[in-house]
Amino acid sequence: MSKRKVLFIINPIAGVNENSKVLTLASKVLSNDEFEVSSVETEYAGHAEFIAKDASKSGFHIVVAVGGDGTINEIGRALLGTSTAMAIIPRGSGNGFARHIGLPIEIQKSIENIKTGHVLPVDVGLLNNRPFFNVSGIGFDAEISKSFDEAPSRGFWTYFQLVFRKIFSFKGVMLKLKSEVFEKEGQFFMVTFCNTNQFGNNAIIAPDASLLDGHIAITVINRFKFFEMFGLAMKFIKKQIHKSTKVDYFKIKQLSVISNKRIVAHIDGDPYTFDHEVEIRISQEKLNIISPLVNI
Repeated sequence: MSKRKVLFIINPIAGVNENSKVLTLASKVLSNDEFEVSSVETEYAGHAEFIAKDASKSGFHIVVAVGGDGTINEIGRALLGTSTAMAIIPRGSGNGFARHIGLPIEIQKSIENIKTGHVLPVDVGLLNNRPFFNVSGIGFDAEISKSFDEAPSRGFWTYFQLVFRKIFSFKGVMLKLKSEVFEKEGQFFMVTFCNTNQFGNNAIIAPDASLLDGHIAITVINRFKFFEMFGLAMKFIKKQIHKSTKVDYFKIKQLSVISNKRIVAHIDGDPYTFDHEVEIRISQEKLNIISPLVNI
């Protein structure tokens, strides 16, 4: 039986203190009889996409993303529509995609998933034809993503502090939303496009989002008064944000978002700016991933 060729693409910035441990454990868990393992570190933003694309063309069966949701996005873009499967060793600050599929955060267990997991073709969202695999959005979450990207440090507490500081001053965004099932115009706190159920760190924004249902879950948080914030926060903590009276929640195959200003958005946590209209839709191509769970 021929060996399966596996390439570990390591983001040296994510999980910097334990990246050497990944390769040590990989050599122990992935038998030389079954796997031929190689590794490479990225050198700049966007580098992972080029490495993964070349690996797929060179006959690698599995490309392993060692990093966070940004690394997953780069590698996913390269493997979209190919037969090469993506595995994940979650080393990011939130690890939203990995948590959604039930992947253990522990390095050894996530490596073991490469051997024992299920190869599944999953849905991919597109925002103005740019793929997203986890969560993208416009409004407050985009503002936080922009500030988080510019912050000198990463991690949960940095994110939490940004949210706490900006939530009292953010005024919302004026948008027109139009899809096959929903239409609304107004000023919104945020509009989130969810391929998975969470931002990361189990912060659930779309409780029944699925990677297998052919739809993007949309969570629209309307503007709210100060005293309504606490009830909304409790719904969020209880993973029931979609049940709030301040929230519109639905699933789409295509959604148009129009603004009279340039649109600040984030795609899997990375900030972007677009002209006055963006389109969100499901990609016709799938991404093969290795998941510990079947129902994701």
